[in-house]
Amino acid sequence: MLTSEEAVRGVLAVDDPQIVPTSLVVEALEEAEAMLRARLRADTLLEPLDVRIVHAATVLAAALVLESLAANQAATRYTVTVGGQRLETHQRFSALLSAALQYEKRAWRLLEPFTSPLPRAGAVVTESQS
Repeated sequence: MLTSEEAVRGVLAVDDPQIVPTSLVVEALEEAEAMLRARLRADTLLEPLDVRIVHAATVLAAALVLESLAANQAATRYTVTVGGQRLETHQRFSALLSAALQYEKRAWRLLEPFTSPLPRAGAVVTESQS
């Protein structure tokens, strides 16, 4: 793993497994790692990993946890506290989704120096002739 459950919980400031089950964090860690390994250049995955990659993996996993919470708990009738902010029932879905998007953008910005550029939609990648 590129990061840990404890690191993700630290970013989210949520230790309570009733609010964020361990299984949810583990799934997010696995998905984040698969996403990162697909985009990171091979030379950036050599040990020891750059701390920015580890931090970005943590932030991306946190984003995935928040997306999952938004999808799975938006209809519940209790207050959730994430990162020290209380999210009331009527605010929860949009607040969690917004936070997830911000975390995801932050993670990919941190990873820019380590990733290969994505081809633009509709672009055809060919070998250049010189």
